Amino acid sequence: MKIAIIADTHDNLRAVRYLVDFFNNNGVDFIIHAGDFVSPFVIEELGKLNGRLIGVFGNNDGDRETLLKQAEKFDIEIHTPPYQFEISGRNFLLSHKPEDLPETIPDVVDVIISGHTHEAKNSKTENYLEINPGEAGGWLSSTTHSIILDTDDLSMEIYMVPSP
Repeated sequence: MKIAIIADTHDNLRAVRYLVDFFNNNGVDFIIHAGDFVSPFVIEELGKLNGRLIGVFGNNDGDRETLLKQAEKFDIEIHTPPYQFEISGRNFLLSHKPEDLPETIPDVVDVIISGHTHEAKNSKTENYLEINPGEAGGWLSSTTHSIILDTDDLSMEIYMVPSP
């Protein structure tokens, strides 16, 4: 299964529209958002994704109640971090801030995802893959970042394009 991973969209609707088209045209089945949607209007654009979206709140998601109401309209799930879930036989642990992850990672976790730093960083330990996709909004780096992860072998492709 192909899973897209993004974080820190920060209301950049042009970048979000680009990513929605890119994911829809590349057979992405599932999207994980590591927080900082920011305003509820970005949810409407994310609602155009062909795949299902799960995310967590970030530190800049101010109106959480309205974000949740808007997300409900599009069958998008937004959780309080850290949030643990399973997709296609793989166990994920999702947080916005890396420092909000537990000190001891449960043995069942295959992939840890966080955002917040706006810097892409990916590493593999003996027990799990750790991913920070960088910033999807591109406000700091002028680059829209995303990752597509294959759940079969945990291989990933990193995509960085000039922010629209």
